[in-house]
Amino acid sequence: MGFAEELRNSCAEDWDAAVGHGFVNRLLVGSLRDSVLRHYLI
Repeated sequence: MGFAEELRNSCAEDWDAAVGHGFVNRLLVGSLRDSVLRHYLI
């Protein structure tokens, strides 16, 4: 098992929550409104 895999496994619940979050999902499919992204970045 590599280092990155060890890290991911040690915090799998948090990792899954982060990458499965609605914000991330909408960002990936391109449906995140500009105003939401702007609010996040600023």
